[in-house]
Amino acid sequence: ATLDDKNWVFDFGGCKEIKKLLEDQFDHTFCAAADDPELETFQQLDASGLIQLRVMDGVGIEKTAEWVYKAVSKYVKESTNGRVKIDKVEVWEHEGNSAIYDTRLDAINSKSERYIDQRILNKEKAHEIALKENSEKEKIIS
Repeated sequence: ATLDDKNWVFDFGGCKEIKKLLEDQFDHTFCAAADDPELETFQQLDASGLIQLRVMDGVGIEKTAEWVYKAVSKYVKESTNGRVKIDKVEVWEHEGNSAIYDTRLDAINSKSERYIDQRILNKEKAHEIALKENSEKEKIIS
């Protein structure tokens, strides 16, 4: 990415819009898969105001990571006129489980599978990986 007229890569004031996007999708809502056999029931509950239904391609942690990547990536690309792009997102289901959607994996994975399921990693290992990634980013920036 190149710097903008303020010498910033990304104006983090825009994160408020990202937060709103994520809240609109996930905060106090009911996410259902498009192929859920009970989708019609959920749609009726939504129509009656009992739930706020969000229909997604899938609702597992991996599909959620993909949804977040696509939504946030689109926002960042549009708000920076294509100057900044997102490479990966990590979504945590709980403290011991997350999924990463990483577009950079295409280059190393013949199946073009962009998900890393960290269920096999314990919390300490996941934290260790995150610290290492942050350290490498700091080296690049300096």
